[in-house]
Amino acid sequence: MIYHKEIKKVIENFTPHFQVLSVDEFIINLISREQNRQAAIKLGQGIKDKIKSDVGDFLTCSVGIGPNRFLAKMAGERRKPDGLTVVQLSQLENFYHQIKLLDICGINHRLEFCLNKFGINSPLDLFHADLPRLRLILNHLGRLWWYRLRGYEVDDYFSATKTVGHSHVLAPEFRNRGGAEAVIRKLIYKTASRLRADGFLAAGVFVAISFYDGPTFKKGKRVSPFSDTRSFINYVFEILKSCRWYDKPSYVSIAAFNLTSAKN
Repeated sequence: MIYHKEIKKVIENFTPHFQVLSVDEFIINLISREQNRQAAIKLGQGIKDKIKSDVGDFLTCSVGIGPNRFLAKMAGERRKPDGLTVVQLSQLENFYHQIKLLDICGINHRLEFCLNKFGINSPLDLFHADLPRLRLILNHLGRLWWYRLRGYEVDDYFSATKTVGHSHVLAPEFRNRGGAEAVIRKLIYKTASRLRADGFLAAGVFVAISFYDGPTFKKGKRVSPFSDTRSFINYVFEILKSCRWYDKPSYVSIAAFNLTSAKN
């Protein structure tokens, strides 16, 4: 866990635009000036070098760079444990030619068997399959994969019938309880506005806060259906009464779930 904290500090010194997926996995969203091959490689290699020099020269780090998270993750898997791989839109067919179906994130043996029954035996077959065909085979997942495989960023998408929410990596000046709560309020306003715009009521609330110096707080609860901002604020801050606040909160996330149509 101590290495996780040190690695987070290294990444933070390069960019504030990152998310923690797990103890050993991070996502960096590249800003406009970083969205070219040379700049992205410089950033990735800089982080790799800094981890070795500041955290430990025995630590390896695999970096994947791609047009979306899905492809970046697969790129990162290509040269583990200590490589750097770039996948560009112009290289997609070549990239898919080099891998197997089981190398694609989310495909297990059972799903591979299912795809094989429909004549999809390779990543290139999957890439060349049109959207109606993938939707027929995989339903909603087929639609998501059709976009993912072509480099569209769709992993922030959630089905409107399941959940809606927002998250935020805290800037240094907001890494205290007051700052984190202020950001949470802004996220609540955004999420409540989206609930109403989409015509939904929510019957569940979820809150998560990550800390540099302590475990992540995660808690959800079922509530009376709502879409108004005041109720959302009250529910979230009722949950936060059970949160143990450690030093330097780094990431906050809120979500409304168990959605139903407000017209019912």
